[in-house]
Amino acid sequence: MTVSSSLSVAKSGSVLIVGATGFIEAIGEVGTVKRFLPSEFRHEVDRADPVEPGLTMYLEKRKVRRWVEESGVP
Repeated sequence: MTVSSSLSVAKSGSVLIVGATGFIEAIGEVGTVKRFLPSEFRHEVDRADPVEPGLTMYLEKRKVRRWVEESGVP
C-alpha cells in the first residue's frame, strides 16, 4: 500500500521565510519526501537585483536556498 500526502504552506514576511528551515530539517530526517518546492520556485532569487524593502526578503530567500542545496533535499 502506498500512502501519499501533500503539504502546502504559505508564508509571508522575511522572518517567516527563515522558518522554512524547520521544514528542510524535517524533510532530511524523514527521508521519504520526493520533492520540496520553495515559495520562489522558478524564480531566480540569485539573479534578481532588488532594492529595499524587497532586498531583505531576497537575502532571506537566498539563505533558505543555500540551506536546501547544502542539505541535499530533492
